[in-house]
Amino acid sequence: MNNKHEDRQCPKCTIKHLGQAKVCAKKAMLLVGEAKVLWLETFRGYPHHYWDALAHMAQAEEEIAVIMPDETAAINAARKAWEADAKDVPDFDELRYMVNEGAMLGNPLETVGDRYAYLKDEQLKMKEDM
Repeated sequence: MNNKHEDRQCPKCTIKHLGQAKVCAKKAMLLVGEAKVLWLETFRGYPHHYWDALAHMAQAEEEIAVIMPDETAAINAARKAWEADAKDVPDFDELRYMVNEGAMLGNPLETVGDRYAYLKDEQLKMKEDM
């Protein structure tokens, strides 16, 4: 039996949603040294950035719910802790690295470096042929 939901599972999408959550969180928070002060407490600013970040975290969970249950549970726990205390901002980078490692995606920049080296070698070969 093929589960349609399982076909749409994407660790890379989870990593992207956690990145979007981090961006929204930074918009919602004013980082003062080690202290995190909510923008909405300080300036009565934009609580929708906080809500957007929570929504991205929920979407990140959904993206891997079937294929990576442990990582899903960790993201869920971080989101629920943040919902309970808005100053308890998750470590989004830690969560993204956890998903990356669990999915065995490796370092995405290595392929960029490999591609650059390949193109450079091709350029050198073209110059030698001239």
